[in-house]
Order: sequence, then C-alpha cells, then structure tokens
Amino acid sequence: MDEIQSFLKKHEDYSLFLLSNLFRYGPKRGASPFSGNYHVVREGGKIVAVFSLTNKGGMLIYSEKGEEVFEEVLEKCLGEKIPIWGVFGHWEFCYPFWEFLKEKGVVQGESLHEKDILYSLEDFSLGKKEEGVRFLEDSDYIPWKECRESYDTELGLSPLKEEELRENFIEKVNDRCIWGLFLDDELVSVADLNAKVLDLGQVGGVYTSPHHRKKGFSKRVIGHLIYDSAHIHSLRKLIIFTGEDNLAARKVYESFNVKPKGYYALFFAKGVE
Repeated sequence: MDEIQSFLKKHEDYSLFLLSNLFRYGPKRGASPFSGNYHVVREGGKIVAVFSLTNKGGMLIYSEKGEEVFEEVLEKCLGEKIPIWGVFGHWEFCYPFWEFLKEKGVVQGESLHEKDILYSLEDFSLGKKEEGVRFLEDSDYIPWKECRESYDTELGLSPLKEEELRENFIEKVNDRCIWGLFLDDELVSVADLNAKVLDLGQVGGVYTSPHHRKKGFSKRVIGHLIYDSAHIHSLRKLIIFTGEDNLAARKVYESFNVKPKGYYALFFAKGVE
C-alpha cells in the first residue's frame, strides 16, 4: 500500500479519487459502491500505473505510460467481472484508452464525453466566510437530495440508489465536507469535497438551482468552502475540474486565482446501471 500511495502522491493532481478511496476503503474490494481492488502495472519493477475498478463499474486510473499498457489494464479489469461504465483520470491517457474500449466492444456508446479543465488552488487567501453558507446537517438531506438529483440529471449521470445516496450524504456531513447556501431557509446552492485525503481536497457537486443562477451564489459557497478547507481542514491544496466549455463555472473558479494544470476526463457508457 505504501508503494501505491507514494506513486499516487507523486501524481496527486490527477489521483485524488484513487488516493481517497485507498485510505477510506483500503486496497481490496469491500461493500461500498466506491470500493474496488487496486491494481498496478510495472515496468522494470517500478510502478508505472495504478487503477481500480469500483463496485459501480467506474475505473479510476493514473498511468505514466500510454497505449503499451492498454491490454494489461483491460485484462485485469475483465477479470473483475464488473461491467465498465465509466473511466476517470488524466485526459492524455483516458481519452485514447476510452476509444480503445469502444473499439474492443467493452463499452457500447457513451452517455457522457467530457474534457474538463483541471485547476489547483494552493493560495487560500481569497476564501472567506459568507452569510447564509454553512455546513449541511442530517436534517438537510431532503433539500440536498433534490439538488443532487437535478445535478445528476443535468450531467446525464446515473443516480445512486437511495441507500447509497443517503450513506454518501451522511459521510460528508460527518466529515464536514458539504456546504450549502440558504436563502430564506431555502437551500439554493451546494458544493462539497468529493475527495479528501491527507492535506488534499477535491471540489465537486457544485450546483445552484436554475432560478437562482447568475446571482453569485456558487461563488459565495466556493469562497466559504475554500476558507473552511484552510482553517478547519488544514488542507494544502484543492483540486477543481470543470467542463472546458462551462464558461460560467470557469469564471467563478478563476476569480479565486486557481492555476490550470491540464485536462481531466469523464467518460460514461450507455445502458449500464
């Protein structure tokens, strides 16, 4: 596990999902939908790729190599006997690998093909507490669930089962990793850390109700999240990725002096639950 951790830490900008799941669930498959076996590819005895196929069928991967490892990665995934419904990671590897999976007939078409700009934030000075923003609590589950379902629908994502969604929410509430902005007791904007490990966090789940957009609410939530990430969670770095064409989101993130690092891939197959 130490060797895998060291490899992923070296590539932390693209490996937070892998790092977070490794610390939370361990290197062997467990009951959680986000748990999976960790595999490595070696060259000359040295790790050159780490990947995990979760119970939900999402492949998380970082590889220093390209197409020369495709066959080995696929062979190990097929041995898991779990349908691959998504691939997530560094664009330079994941895009040609996804095309390889389609050519092999492993995935039949796609429901999402997204090239995200990946940003890092190490200067937390522009974060601040914002009026109306707070950590979500157990009692906020229903309004948060409505936001989450709308978020999934907009992105074309397959929603989690009710018990999985509830469990994920409670975990984030307990970890103080989920924030919301309330306007007259209505939850109108949310954001969370969809991965947190060591001194690193990854921002996700950013959503504002359609009739409350273009009012600066997402920026307020993100600003508060940044402040708490530094002062409560003592994080060193935040990773954020968003669609290359999502100019509104990019404008919000870039207002906090984030630094573009490269591109992140999000691919989802059709017809796999």
